[in-house]
Amino acid sequence: MDGGGDIKLTLYRFPALQRSARYAMVSGVIDLKAAMPRIEIVGDLKADAGWFSLEILQGVPSLDDDVKVIRAGQDPTAVSPPLQTSMNLTCDLGPRFYIPGMGLDAGLLGSIQILLNDGRLSCG
Repeated sequence: MDGGGDIKLTLYRFPALQRSARYAMVSGVIDLKAAMPRIEIVGDLKADAGWFSLEILQGVPSLDDDVKVIRAGQDPTAVSPPLQTSMNLTCDLGPRFYIPGMGLDAGLLGSIQILLNDGRLSCG
């Protein structure tokens, strides 16, 4: 893979998540810089509104780390080079982000910074 480019996304009340038990609407700017195989994501977002029910956490299915999914027609020995992805995303939760469920009826305030470097995801 080679090639590259830059993309600037400007979001205004974008419905980033729309499910029956959760939704989020965000505004802000995200810059994507690609010089394959490296992708850099930098952004500053604000949640215009959000709602996340804690009830869905009771039954979230997941696969164990040792499970590999191979689809029909896919060569299991073919390995593509991994993308080198870095991310620095700041999200202000704003005054209208709510988390009800499991006896809790609360709102979230403040901001969160999500970082991805060398395959390690961290929040601050």
